[in-house]
Amino acid sequence: MEEELFPSKNRAIFLDRDGTINEDKGYVYKPEDLIILPYVIEALKLLQKKFLIIVVTNQSGVERGYYTTEDVDKFHRYLYYTLSKEEVYIDDFYYCPYLEGECRKPNPGMLLQAAKDWNIDLEKSYMIGDKSSDVEAGKKAGCKTIILGKEDPLADFSAKNLLEAAKWILEKDS
Repeated sequence: MEEELFPSKNRAIFLDRDGTINEDKGYVYKPEDLIILPYVIEALKLLQKKFLIIVVTNQSGVERGYYTTEDVDKFHRYLYYTLSKEEVYIDDFYYCPYLEGECRKPNPGMLLQAAKDWNIDLEKSYMIGDKSSDVEAGKKAGCKTIILGKEDPLADFSAKNLLEAAKWILEKDS
């Protein structure tokens, strides 16, 4: 009973960025290219009441030389600012600037680092993304997983958009 009222660990919604929160135009890094996808604001308003909201995103454009880590940080600040105007708050951003490595999804490195940094119970957390690599990273980390816009046999649920995913999570969580 006490653990339910005062959990010793946090729960999180891990979100892929491009194709999950914002439109994926391929190597999105300029603030002027930010287009928030439909239903994202409504979904995150619901989820942030019970979960930490953490973005985990592959950004290999850095290693490819398309943009810099400063560009990624600037984009994340702009994304945070844009969402905060709607009273939606991202708790943290993790990104992998490399073409390979433990941090790059489908590896779970970013989720594991966030779990350590934020004292997150991965078994009571969710990874949501639009690619199989998002689902795979979530599974490897021990999270429940949701894929958006398609089917994936590994995913715990397939949703047409983030709002449908949020409603499914909150229904399961009640």
